[in-house]
Amino acid sequence: MAPDSDLEETKQKIERQRRAARRSQNPVEQGELALMLSNLGTDLGDRGRVAEALEPVDEAIGIWRRLAARDPRRWRPELARSARDRGRFLARLGRADDALASLQESVDLFRFAAAADLSLLPALDGAFSQLADTSAELGRPGDAVAALREEVDFYGELAAANAAQVRPHLAGALSTLGLALARLGRHQDALDAAQQAAGIFRACSSELAVQQEISEAMAEIGALYQAGRGADARAVTERLVRRHPRLADIDQLVNVNSPAASAQQVAAIDGGLAGALYLAGDELAQLGRYQEALAPAEAAVAIFRQLKESHPADFGGWLGRALDSLAAILTALGRHDPARQLQDERRSQP
Repeated sequence: MAPDSDLEETKQKIERQRRAARRSQNPVEQGELALMLSNLGTDLGDRGRVAEALEPVDEAIGIWRRLAARDPRRWRPELARSARDRGRFLARLGRADDALASLQESVDLFRFAAAADLSLLPALDGAFSQLADTSAELGRPGDAVAALREEVDFYGELAAANAAQVRPHLAGALSTLGLALARLGRHQDALDAAQQAAGIFRACSSELAVQQEISEAMAEIGALYQAGRGADARAVTERLVRRHPRLADIDQLVNVNSPAASAQQVAAIDGGLAGALYLAGDELAQLGRYQEALAPAEAAVAIFRQLKESHPADFGGWLGRALDSLAAILTALGRHDPARQLQDERRSQP
């Protein structure tokens, strides 16, 4: 954390920027001022000076609001971010109603913005999570569930027109809703949400596998043509079209744009699937349906084991929880030896 002398220097820079923005009335200058104020608020909040943090954040919100009235597509996301910061600070000050109102505004603003720009979906995820988490922390678990249901409904509608980009967010929202319902003891509802999430994540995983296959085949076809092996290239093309008949309607197959799925994409989808399966198995066990719980719990452990190899920091904790859950299910089924093996594996986790 920067020393207080740096904080004073930041305030002086803000005053200079305020004068420049006042002279020019240029939206870019005003936006720069608002950003500096927002950053100052974050810095003060990180120092525990939460009441002081509200003043620059409120000023930033006023500027963003005026700019968004003139150019909402450009400035609305910035207004949403500052509204989220304001909500976090108000919650820390114990002003529950004001905090939740500000966080709801952040959600609403990001929802409008994300509908026009899908790159903002992760920011919308964060806004919904902040609203739900803060509601729960303030002793309003019902409001937390309502916020998560609102998120699921929104993504469900948006996915109708943008399935590939939105469905992972829909599945993640369903998993988060399932966890919230589980904490309230609503195990059947939590199970329903987890199973829906797992189904969507499975579909997303299959789509990524197809995307990867097509990408690799297109690269091979291009390399074969460049090497003068046209017959071999056509054979690969025919094999690809047989596996994916929709490609037969494309006049120029070589122009198909199917980029390879990144390792990060694959890990995110696989992790989401494993998390949903873990929750489904755990909720089936809570309902006393241990035999049914076994398959999703085993699948979750298998996926988390693989993910931990390449992403230990991200998935090590999840693997531990999945091992605990599967061991408990096996114990309930009277399968004590494999349960003990899992417990040993759990104890060996770093």
